[in-house]
Amino acid sequence: MWLSDQPSDTFRRRFHEFAQSDEARPLRLSLEKNAATFIFVSSGDLKADLQIIDLLLKEASRDISVRRATDEEGR
Repeated sequence: MWLSDQPSDTFRRRFHEFAQSDEARPLRLSLEKNAATFIFVSSGDLKADLQIIDLLLKEASRDISVRRATDEEGR
């Protein structure tokens, strides 16, 4: 799967933490080092897999969104 931007170090760290959770571990998620992509192994229920991945991406990018909003308010 392609991400829209090159992930920050914070995003990568949070993504890795969430990828190790009990829910996500069966998907064997891995974030590529030099590309805005990640790989997963489907459990066979693609809809459920994508729901978990969506939650993962939202959680991993949560701090980034808050930081951007704070930066914009300061301008």
